Amino acid sequence: TAPKDVAEGLSVAISAALAVGERQLHITLPPNLRFGIFGDPGKVTIGSPDSPPTVAELQRAEFELAYLVAETFRGECTLVLESQAAVKAAEREFARKGLPTRPRLVSSLSKAYKGGGGGFGGAAGGAAGGDAGRVVAVLRPSAAQLKKAVCPEGGAVLLLNPQAPPPARFAPTYVLLDNPHPDWQGGLLFRAFPGDWALAAAGFGGALTVHGRAAERPSLPDIDRGFQAVRDDNNPFSRAVGAAAALRRRGEPDEAE
Repeated sequence: TAPKDVAEGLSVAISAALAVGERQLHITLPPNLRFGIFGDPGKVTIGSPDSPPTVAELQRAEFELAYLVAETFRGECTLVLESQAAVKAAEREFARKGLPTRPRLVSSLSKAYKGGGGGFGGAAGGAAGGDAGRVVAVLRPSAAQLKKAVCPEGGAVLLLNPQAPPPARFAPTYVLLDNPHPDWQGGLLFRAFPGDWALAAAGFGGALTVHGRAAERPSLPDIDRGFQAVRDDNNPFSRAVGAAAALRRRGEPDEAE
């Protein structure tokens, strides 16, 4: 789960989904996962609801996720941010980086769907023009925006860290969800297109270990049973050894206390 590995895996998963004709994608990362694109990421702790990130950390993480997606499309895309203030802040950050084409940044879906042009390719250099309208990526879309997010003709639409469950038409392309069950603290749910879903928890030394895989996204009861099985496994030769320290049902006392 090193940020560099996530960044590489994200680009590969998006390309794999597009290659088989998927055009409506959704991506979910821990909201404070930073990659060091716009400066020192500082200490990044995911999966800890007791250590919420600051507003500045959240915004930096959002901009860096948006940048990674724009980089996958060589800058030929439109990024929908939450406000005009966010657009101006992102423009300052993006201007310091060397994308062949600078993505178009807007503050609403209605602005994103104005204009249009060529396909995923196009000449490099200059500000994003008509090609940008073919790929639309919406950062932290609300429930209302999820209903309005549509795929431009011949292009693609991506939901980045949606605030509500995305419609079924959106393919889960890269999902790294920390604390995936409301009754449990810790654990991760992971999927990189076109692979299976994986349920993971940290073992000794903090290294993540996959404890189960499934072709379909596991339900909350499935995740609950999976985490309980990890907690109950005290076989010294099991790969679940050490996971009890990283998984705790909410309300249980911390074993370290």
